[in-house]
Amino acid sequence: MNETLEEKYDDKQIKKIISEIIELTIGYQSYQATKMNQWTSNIVEMILDSIIQLNNKYKYIIQCVIMQKKNSALHTTSSCFWDYDEDYSSTFHWENQSMYAVVSVFALKI
Repeated sequence: MNETLEEKYDDKQIKKIISEIIELTIGYQSYQATKMNQWTSNIVEMILDSIIQLNNKYKYIIQCVIMQKKNSALHTTSSCFWDYDEDYSSTFHWENQSMYAVVSVFALKI
């Protein structure tokens, strides 16, 4: 399928959006368990609102994991059955002094 540049999924732009939204939402705050539901919800909703404005030719799935830094490891993985020519994904890793965040965006062609 021939897509114009405006219609093509842009991994670099998606990662920039994710980074900006995490910084806006969490920034340099310390890990606070009581704020995790609010922060993760805000992050995924703001990312979704932003990327829909870029391109609405996809269905989006967004996942956000935030974990406190306490000498423990975080391992995540995902698997999908999809069209490698028309479906895409981006994963962005972020951290500050007290926590890690991993956000994944899956874009499935409509």
